[in-house]
Order: sequence, then C-alpha cells, then structure tokens
Amino acid sequence: DVFGEFSFSGSIFLDYRNACDFTDSYSIIYGHHMEYGAMFGDVVRFTDRTYFEKHQTGRLFYPDGRSAEITLYACLQTDAYDRLVYRPEVRKQKNMPELLAYIQKEAVQYRDIGITRQDRLIGLSTCAEAETNGRVILFGRLEKEKQVNQT
Repeated sequence: DVFGEFSFSGSIFLDYRNACDFTDSYSIIYGHHMEYGAMFGDVVRFTDRTYFEKHQTGRLFYPDGRSAEITLYACLQTDAYDRLVYRPEVRKQKNMPELLAYIQKEAVQYRDIGITRQDRLIGLSTCAEAETNGRVILFGRLEKEKQVNQT
C-alpha cells in the first residue's frame, strides 16, 4: 500500500516511468477495479454512454496541497499488451499526435474537448471485469493547478 505495508488490494500508483509531478505529456495511473467503487472500481462505468456524459470532470490531489482538475474526454477498452497506450516513448510531446489519434479512433466513448499535443494527458487504467488481460482506461486533460484549502 502507500505506506509500504502488505495489502491484498494493493494501492493506486503512478507508472514508474512517469515524472512524479505529472509534468510528462502523458501520465498513467493504475488501480484495481474493486467493488463498490473502491480504487478504480468506477472507471469501467465510463464505458456506458449515460455515465460518461454525466461525469465530465475529476480532480487530482497532490501531496503538497495543490490540485488539478481533470477534464475527462475518452474511455478506451484494450488489453494489457497495448503497446501504444502502455509504452514509455509516447510520454514525449513529439509522440503525442499518434496517441491522441489512436484514442479518438478506438475509444468506446469520446468527446471533443480540443485536446492538443501541448496538453498534459492523464490515463486512469484498471482491469476489465470479465477478461484476464482486459483493461479500461479513462483519459483526461490535466488543467491548471490550484492550491486547495485544507481544513
């Protein structure tokens, strides 16, 4: 888990090849698909058009008190061996057009938010319910960060 203790369910984690401050062009976070919406249990719900339309934003919280809104724009069903989505080279800005075109073409849900290769993209990846190597990835654009008042 996040404290280094043993946990059957593990924890949500950022790909080790990503910058921990989310400055890469594309950052990917992994989490288990668990019951009752725990961890990334709700990510697979974005494959449903109605759910996708009702839930258009999320928020990323940083340990230092900042946060960034995420404008959600695509949901992709793939497998754990998808070399485009999971390869590290795509994290470079010059390779973003290939990833963006792939997401637009292959997404089961998509909305045009005017994303460009200069934007910072985030992917939330989880296992699909019925397939051993199946994956569902929710994509969003990281927006400007702001300080959060912690009470």
